[in-house]
Amino acid sequence: MSSAYAGAAQEALLERQRRRRERQGAVGAPQTHAAQAHEAPAKRKRAAAAGAEPTEQAVGRLQPADAGGSAARVRQQKAHSHPPAGTSEAPTKRQKLMASVHLRPVVLTPAAKCALAFDSDWHDHCETPFEAYRDIEPLLFQLATRLGLDKASLRVYDPYFCEGSMVAHLARLGFTNVHNVNEDCYAAWESGRTPEYDVLITNPPYSGDHMQRILSFAVASGKPWLLLLPNFVAYKKSFRELVPEVFQPSFLVPSKRYVYYAPGRQEASTQPTSPFDSFWYLCFRSLGSGAHDALCAWWERKYARASGATLARTRELLPAMVTPVRDEKRANPRARKRAAKRQHFLHKLGIAHAHVRHAKK
Repeated sequence: MSSAYAGAAQEALLERQRRRRERQGAVGAPQTHAAQAHEAPAKRKRAAAAGAEPTEQAVGRLQPADAGGSAARVRQQKAHSHPPAGTSEAPTKRQKLMASVHLRPVVLTPAAKCALAFDSDWHDHCETPFEAYRDIEPLLFQLATRLGLDKASLRVYDPYFCEGSMVAHLARLGFTNVHNVNEDCYAAWESGRTPEYDVLITNPPYSGDHMQRILSFAVASGKPWLLLLPNFVAYKKSFRELVPEVFQPSFLVPSKRYVYYAPGRQEASTQPTSPFDSFWYLCFRSLGSGAHDALCAWWERKYARASGATLARTRELLPAMVTPVRDEKRANPRARKRAAKRQHFLHKLGIAHAHVRHAKK
């Protein structure tokens, strides 16, 4: 065993010495089979020094002239795929599309809940994470293209206001024309103050009848809509009644459960704020016959491999991991109201005790 190890070490040493001689341009090196295998990178290096153009492989990827190491190859390929600013070579549509895959999640965590212009359930006040918008970015990109618009011109409407972080998330993805303001959306709908928009994107409150009301609004709007709803909604009888067969959506399921952040709460932001899975309900059928299926087919052909999400055309094709199985029990509205009052009382009691302790000191 020791002799075999010594022989391997000696062979590795000779290999390093031979490569060093080739880099230094040694003349008269023995043309063995291994040396011939390393002669091509040296020729490409000399050709690059002389100003020659790099060659392309048969698969179409750039073959760098400097093959000195993997780090150098990665740097040159990135420089080729993302040209520096000021050059005439603009990024292609494919490069713009795939850029969102590499965007890292950004967590916006406001410390306190802002004053709202409408009544809301404390448990429903949660911010949608950046990952959720990153998953639907390709579909919005293609939707804007079909409408003859760019990202910045696509008008997005989110009627349910939380803390406004969704505006920053979509702006980071290139969608800057977003309407999400602190107002009572139901009063705005009744008074005719609904803004003009191209697509409806929202994560409605999960309590009460908010989900039924947003589904009715989306179907009657005549616009494309993307709703972030719990998994059990698709299995309810009321869903079939509210959404006709001609407007049945598809479903974009993330690779892992979305984690929401609740402003003003003491729990860590990594704790799930929902006892069930949620995913996107997509419907583009208002664009015309075949538009919805064409957009879904485009996503599966161009983006499915790069994305960890799953696109289910029908409810029957939903992954088994998102079937409606609760992992915790949520109290009914009356019990939640009592718990909120008790927490408020304990909070005031704690403040009173703090004042007493301060007075004693």
